[in-house]
Amino acid sequence: MWLTEAPSKGSGSWDGALRLSEDIAGMMNFANTSAFFEWQMEDPDPQYTIYSNGQKTNRWHAIKHYAHWVRPGARRMAMTTSAQD
Repeated sequence: MWLTEAPSKGSGSWDGALRLSEDIAGMMNFANTSAFFEWQMEDPDPQYTIYSNGQKTNRWHAIKHYAHWVRPGARRMAMTTSAQD
């Protein structure tokens, strides 16, 4: 399953970019998506694109972490946590 054109949720702001990052992580972890595609590359409104007027947007910074660290052929590992008081 692939994810394309995720809603922006105000991703022009840092809070919105973090929400986008959480959405991508959730879709990879819970929906088992194997790819995320960003189609809108340039727009004057930074809410909907990764470049605005030639400048990288907060949306770009959120997406770049997945593009940089999740490489072709990468595998997810199952992990659990336990609360330590």
